[in-house]
Amino acid sequence: MIRLNVKYNDAYTDITLPSKDRELHEMLGEKESTLKRGFVIRVYEPAELALLENTTHDLDEINYLAKRMDSFDGQEMDRFCAIAQHEQYDCLQDLINLTFQLERGTLIQDMRSMEAVGRRHYLTLNGGISAIEAQTVDFAQIGRELLSSGNGIYTEHGLLFINKGVPLTEVYDGQVFPPYYYMDDSLLVVEIECDCKSEYVYLPDDDLAITKAFARLGADSPDRCTFRLDDFSADNAEWRSRFEAMLGSESIFDINALAAEINFADTDLDKLDALVEYAEDDSPLTIAKLARYADEFEYIPDVDDHEGVGRYIIEHDEDYNLQSELEDFFNYDEFGEYFSNSYHGGFTENGFVYIPTGQSLDRIIGNDAMNPQMGGI
Repeated sequence: MIRLNVKYNDAYTDITLPSKDRELHEMLGEKESTLKRGFVIRVYEPAELALLENTTHDLDEINYLAKRMDSFDGQEMDRFCAIAQHEQYDCLQDLINLTFQLERGTLIQDMRSMEAVGRRHYLTLNGGISAIEAQTVDFAQIGRELLSSGNGIYTEHGLLFINKGVPLTEVYDGQVFPPYYYMDDSLLVVEIECDCKSEYVYLPDDDLAITKAFARLGADSPDRCTFRLDDFSADNAEWRSRFEAMLGSESIFDINALAAEINFADTDLDKLDALVEYAEDDSPLTIAKLARYADEFEYIPDVDDHEGVGRYIIEHDEDYNLQSELEDFFNYDEFGEYFSNSYHGGFTENGFVYIPTGQSLDRIIGNDAMNPQMGGI
């Protein structure tokens, strides 16, 4: 977390980051789609970022830095703060790049075991330990050599060793933000490319976040960009392919609205896939409406004829009771056809869909007032 007092539009405002883009604009009272630079009056926390005070900064950069820091565990946060304070970083580009290269410093917080010290240093430099290394590497010797090097720097977070063989390299170029996979509730991660540079959006999100991504890319129109599905959180190959196809033909803002509806309703994607086929309309806005009203429909998987429908309804619907001695005389096929006609039923590739209230599809979604906020550039 980063807490600041900033001067923005001649007002002094406390802000807490990370935040969603819309929330940040609301905190600052900004109605435009882009933020002006803000003058940092005070850094409340973390104290190690105090070098940002009394200077003007890009607040979206600080928000991105806060998102990166928010992903750290406790030891990583201590290491970041110790390195940043020792190296006297006052440039946001350097601070952001440091979040991707914490191996620049080894932080020792417990010196009771030489083996633990050596293991910490080895992990810092290599990122992990294989089973073979765990058995063959002399971690105690590594620990003794590190502590006897005389290069330790005492900080309030622990004993810091700057690993000079690990230079600070450019991951963030000062223009477009590198991917960071910050939000656990993202359904899609989409790479937007323009003029050989890429930005990433994590859907669903504020339309404003997409608009800002276009702005950082210098794209005055989405038509100048290409879109690629970088990650899909659901284990569903059909929907991954569907979203990949959408990104080649549909508005990214419409896809964002669809992702929001799917996440909000915690939608069963297999059922939604059947509803799309049932509705015979695979546009993002129609699929979003189907996701919103998915509970208005019933889906029977793995049924492909009227007889199967009839048997399922008799067995599972309490409104229809059939005594066992009559089963041999009952025409499940005719009953299934009757039921389908009565409740607007339809067969899909993987099952049967019907509307238990008897309303029509158009009645449920045709007059929907859904009008997702469209972003602008």
